[in-house]
Amino acid sequence: KVGDKAPELKLMGTDDKEYTLDQFKGQSAVVLSWYPRAGSGGATRQCDAIQAEMEKLAEYKVRIFGVSTSSVADSKQFAEKQKYTYPLLSDPDRKVATAYGVLRTEGNGAGQMAQRWLIVIDDQGVIRGLEKTNDNLQAKGKALLKMLGELQIPKK
Repeated sequence: KVGDKAPELKLMGTDDKEYTLDQFKGQSAVVLSWYPRAGSGGATRQCDAIQAEMEKLAEYKVRIFGVSTSSVADSKQFAEKQKYTYPLLSDPDRKVATAYGVLRTEGNGAGQMAQRWLIVIDDQGVIRGLEKTNDNLQAKGKALLKMLGELQIPKK
């Protein structure tokens, strides 16, 4: 929840790099844009909406990541097809999704996927913003811009 120290993460990105929160400590905020499954219609609308605002998002000291429980291969195929300029992270064993509390409670095994949450973590590793809604996926990029402004995330 907001104000809590964010759980650590260590996930592979579609750019073949491994990411941790510690990499960004003291340098930039981190956004985790969780979605259920790479390549689904909803994920496409959500990730496209963030991509559409990338120029404005780049004004902030923030690293943007899409995150799902899909495999690295599926995420990479999705990112390449859609030409995303920000990395998508894969959490196929669901450990990070579980630690952040974003895993859907219904379903089990391979059927368990993340909920659509936007999480903003400051440069000290503290959760500063949280949006838990599936509403208006096409507006996720604008919603994220608004959150960064309201949370006073520093600009470059």
